[in-house]
Amino acid sequence: MKRIDFFSLARPVQERFVESTRGRGAPAPLLVASLPLPVAAIGWALASALSVAGFVYAVKLGFGKLESPVSIQPRWLFGLEALALILAVLLALMSRRSLRKRQRLPFVPTVYLFPIGAIDARSQNVVVHGWEELTNIDVGPRSAKLSFAHGSFHFPLADASQAPELSARAEEFRQKLAGGGPPEKELVTMDPLRDNGFKNPFSPVDSMRPPRPKRLPILELGLLAGAVLLAFGVHRLRNHMGERAIYERAVASNTIESYRAYLARGGHRTDVSDLLLPRAELRAAIAENTVEAIESYIEKHPGSKIDNEIQTALRAALLRSLEEAKQKGTITALREYEDKYKRHLKLVPELPGARVAYLAGVLDRFHKTAKPSKELWLMARRLIVYADQHGPKVAIRFSRQESRTVEKNEHMLTASAFYGGDKTLPSRVITGTPARSAGEKAAEDLAASLGKAFPPDLVHFEPGPAVDASAPAPHFTEPTLFVSYRLEISNPLSAKKPRGIWSTVGVIATTSFSIPDKEPPAETKYTSWHAPDIRRVEAGELAPDNVYNDLLAKAWTRFTTKYAAPWIGP
Repeated sequence: MKRIDFFSLARPVQERFVESTRGRGAPAPLLVASLPLPVAAIGWALASALSVAGFVYAVKLGFGKLESPVSIQPRWLFGLEALALILAVLLALMSRRSLRKRQRLPFVPTVYLFPIGAIDARSQNVVVHGWEELTNIDVGPRSAKLSFAHGSFHFPLADASQAPELSARAEEFRQKLAGGGPPEKELVTMDPLRDNGFKNPFSPVDSMRPPRPKRLPILELGLLAGAVLLAFGVHRLRNHMGERAIYERAVASNTIESYRAYLARGGHRTDVSDLLLPRAELRAAIAENTVEAIESYIEKHPGSKIDNEIQTALRAALLRSLEEAKQKGTITALREYEDKYKRHLKLVPELPGARVAYLAGVLDRFHKTAKPSKELWLMARRLIVYADQHGPKVAIRFSRQESRTVEKNEHMLTASAFYGGDKTLPSRVITGTPARSAGEKAAEDLAASLGKAFPPDLVHFEPGPAVDASAPAPHFTEPTLFVSYRLEISNPLSAKKPRGIWSTVGVIATTSFSIPDKEPPAETKYTSWHAPDIRRVEAGELAPDNVYNDLLAKAWTRFTTKYAAPWIGP
């Protein structure tokens, strides 16, 4: 095998070889292989196409997908896209260069079979495979395959008759070249790459040379610059269209997640950040059906551009909560509502009306249940209005005045033949601790009875400390039912067995129900006498020393029952 650089040959040899390959000079080729495919150029072109495909893939990556972090592509991805296009251009230029190498050869780049052997002229480096290197000839009806020590080549046959002739001539040439080989003169006729000594006087003297590359590859540089500009333009256009695509998807989904994903991907439309996302978050807060959810939303969105919508949602939530408070049917629920949402009360002008309606309902129920007189109805109305504004407490205060008859009438009892001893004296009960305890219990019973008239969280009656009778007339600063009373005795009754005498006990009381408003107190007078139950004493059902305790209990029970009756009804 012999390798020869075509462009290093002398000009006459170059011209002789070119003419021989064309069949216009001697020696003429015995056979010519089919023109081979430009494998290198095709390979470079395929690699360039793959690079373009990579560029297209990178451009489409994440397009229109809200969940993709590259739905709007970052700069580093633009760099990859630009590199892909630059690589595609470089590979395309390599393919072009490979094709041009074939095209600039002055002969057809293929394999020729000459009398000297097979000459591989598929590039400027021509390789000669001599007949002495032939290892096998495989001849078919349409083609022949010649195998040499360093390669095999296929040659098409014009017809089947060429097959035996080829074998014969191959053997002839191999024998001719065997040993020392033929003389130089005969070798010249067999080898187109030998100098035959002929020089064309009209041909250039210098050898053929491959075209030199331009000093400044303007086309190549222009293509590379164009690749960068194209990548930049496609990147900008792709991001513009990608932003619009994920915006449309976010709007179509209309959820908090979709709008947040749009902004996280680099979306920049202010209607999303200022309007659409806040509205979606507001809808979620509204769906919780609580004022607290709207308040939390307001804290997280100060200075929001949908403030009117927020205020509308807050008012709706406040009204819904107000309805829930009204459903509970207590003034406590309305007070708690007012205290809880006091900073939003300007949005709920219905609250005062709700309180008035509740109070009117309480007063209406009082009217239906107790059927009070006009004066008592007005008193109840004053009490309810005051209690709504200042609190539910109504004090019941008792004040025991000095008796006028106990001391005088006790002398009559001690002088009676039925006198049963000191343990049956009225002063022991009426002027002592038992009387005070009975008064305190009467205050508790009266508070319990009057408490049935109104809801306890609106009006609550409770016993207060006793008022000293010797002190100046009291001035009360809270609603107060003041009971000033004295206990008197009269008309004694006697029993034979056991022997004893006991007086009738009377309760003389004045009540004053005052409310700290501009109206005067409501005053009543009460007098009630209670005779001892002699039958029970004589029957042994009532102990002689407990007669006056029994009388006080009956007296106060009648008092509380009679006073409370107009308030609580029959």
